[in-house]
Amino acid sequence: EMLSRAEIEAQWMARGKQKKVRIAVSSYDHIGWMPALAAHLQRQNACQLEVINVPLGEEKSALLSEKADFTVLPNCSSATPLPARKLFDDRLVCCLPKDSPLAAQSVILPSDIKGLTYLTYSATPDSGFEFDGFFRPSQVFPSQVIQIGNVSSSMAMISRGIGFSILSRWAVSKLH
Repeated sequence: EMLSRAEIEAQWMARGKQKKVRIAVSSYDHIGWMPALAAHLQRQNACQLEVINVPLGEEKSALLSEKADFTVLPNCSSATPLPARKLFDDRLVCCLPKDSPLAAQSVILPSDIKGLTYLTYSATPDSGFEFDGFFRPSQVFPSQVIQIGNVSSSMAMISRGIGFSILSRWAVSKLH
């Protein structure tokens, strides 16, 4: 029985010996574009796409340690020893529950969010994003900040009316 199990496991592992490309994913975990890319790669018989979950801030380490082949980040500093390519420009959007009175507004001002709960993937502000562009200039801050580990979970909480967030449009485009 033990030999039979080992043979089955060996056959199972051998099935995955096709070339693979591994993408490191952390807080920006919504990769709605990935199924189309995976299908394209399979049709071309080029390789399979694998998703490797890594802690926030460890995407570059995953590349350097060769656990992953690429990652998509909302911001890439020039201080990294890795080659990087800007894919596109994006804007930040305010994500609110559908039944929020603010959801009907085309523009959300800092004063609108005073007293609301803010959901974020990181308690430490990332340079060039919502803290620098929205909160700090106005000196208006949400009443409570809750760290949620990733965009998908934040959007699920928002859909239940638990708070709001400000995120890159590409990261939430298929989620709301």
